[in-house]
Amino acid sequence: VMLVVPGEVVYEPWFTYIWTLSAGRFPEELRTKVSRETAVRELARAYLTAAGQTELGEFSRVAGLSRPEAGRGNHALVAEGFAERLGTGIYRLSDFEARLERGL
Repeated sequence: VMLVVPGEVVYEPWFTYIWTLSAGRFPEELRTKVSRETAVRELARAYLTAAGQTELGEFSRVAGLSRPEAGRGNHALVAEGFAERLGTGIYRLSDFEARLERGL
């Protein structure tokens, strides 16, 4: 698999992205092996951090995961206190209210 990521952004006189291979930009990170369980948990963390709250089936649909697997990622976040479960398939950041107050 060849992954391409922005390597540089130039503004002359408009924004131009210089694309590069991810292996060239993140060589150490891509050498690190992680379990699927860890990867799904960290995908859930990134998604929830960006979204603040998820609805039933939302994370699994966006990430291309089965609902049970996406649920295990979210349950891991609840277990560590990063998220709270509001209902079946509905998760929210534990500090959601504080982020709202700070305008994040």
